[in-house]
Amino acid sequence: MASVEAKDFATAADEVMTPSNARVEMVNVGGQRVMKLTAQPGWKWSTDIKPMIGTESCEAKHIGVIVEGAITCRHDDGTEVTYSAGSAYAIE
Repeated sequence: MASVEAKDFATAADEVMTPSNARVEMVNVGGQRVMKLTAQPGWKWSTDIKPMIGTESCEAKHIGVIVEGAITCRHDDGTEVTYSAGSAYAIE
């Protein structure tokens, strides 16, 4: 049987983190974890998240949409891509 599940980040977040220069809200829906990242200007994974995670790069798979602004991703192989508002992306 099919099911539908929805949660609001603002009112029903399962977890909220506030690392330096960002806010991360997480909800669990359909057996998956979905995250909303709100980053402030100047946010950098290498300085704001890396010290918390302890790895050289982010090891998680990311699928998402940029709602506002832009973000640059640098992959371990040196590839660098800037995503901007309206972009859908997948990073592995």
